[in-house]
Amino acid sequence: MPPSLFDNSQARPAAPESHGAAYIQPNLNHGLRIWWAFFWPVLTGSAILISLGNAWIYYSYEHSYLSGTLLRYFRIGLPYISSYTVAFFVMYYILRKNFRHFRIGLLSNFGREDAVPLAPTFRRTALVWFNYSWRTFVIRLIVGFAAAIPLGVLASLFTRVPAVQQFAQLLIATV
Repeated sequence: MPPSLFDNSQARPAAPESHGAAYIQPNLNHGLRIWWAFFWPVLTGSAILISLGNAWIYYSYEHSYLSGTLLRYFRIGLPYISSYTVAFFVMYYILRKNFRHFRIGLLSNFGREDAVPLAPTFRRTALVWFNYSWRTFVIRLIVGFAAAIPLGVLASLFTRVPAVQQFAQLLIATV
């Protein structure tokens, strides 16, 4: 029986040794370290890009360089474009990063016996990034759809009390 994600055993000789490094079965600790190495740079970088983009949008609107309709589309798409762009470059970094006791390896032949380690090029990073992007897009759609009705009800409950409604909208935006 294969070990679970929560198994703490470090070495598992399921795959052949290549370049002198033994295969390590990933566990929850590995997953959390990879997630944290990916999450905080993407969050920080995209927050900076969104802030700069919003400042540019505000400046362009104030000085009438672009129409408000066009700027509205920029403002709607800015969080998605910036987070997915930053995610690509952070993913490229993580595929090359040496963690404390492991590193992520890309293998040919789906990791079979004759698998060869592959270098993390921009093209291979783009494939991993595309897998991440379409899955997160689908998850965002499902969660947004499932949360729309309860969040709408919560926001509409406090229409008579503006302070509580603003707090509810802030809570909804945070969630």
